[in-house]
Amino acid sequence: MLPRRPRTTRRRSESGASAVEFALILPVFVLIIAAILDFGFIFAQQVQLNNAARDAARQAVVKNLAGTAITCTETVSKARAGSQTVGISGAETAKVGVRVERADTANSCYAPPSGSVTSSTTPCTGAGSTPANNPLTVTLTYTSTAPLPLPYLNSKVLTAQGVFQCEYK
Repeated sequence: MLPRRPRTTRRRSESGASAVEFALILPVFVLIIAAILDFGFIFAQQVQLNNAARDAARQAVVKNLAGTAITCTETVSKARAGSQTVGISGAETAKVGVRVERADTANSCYAPPSGSVTSSTTPCTGAGSTPANNPLTVTLTYTSTAPLPLPYLNSKVLTAQGVFQCEYK
């Protein structure tokens, strides 16, 4: 048997392999994190719009302490004030569209995004049968813009509804 020769070739260094792997994975990882942040941002806005619509509808169907009916203007103000959340600050609340309507009457009002109320009626008063048969619906719409410009998440229209029965006629 011949004696074994020592190896003369050097082993290749693997010191840069992890940097290359990290460079390949980093863009995918950043996109996943950005999508999670955008979904969380939009989800927080949707939850707050749902709460604002429900609160505004509840306020609209009861009389205030003085015994007077709540007007559409007051309902729109309540809905817009309640919609403040992440990304919808004080000035942005004016961009929330508000529709207050009752199925059996024409006492509806609409405040378009960045617009004012078209009517100052009291939505739970007027013609109709009994208050229990008159559901009042407050619908909010808002065009959300996600903080990170990802496709499919930019300029999503969020809609929320609050429905309560009118408690007076």
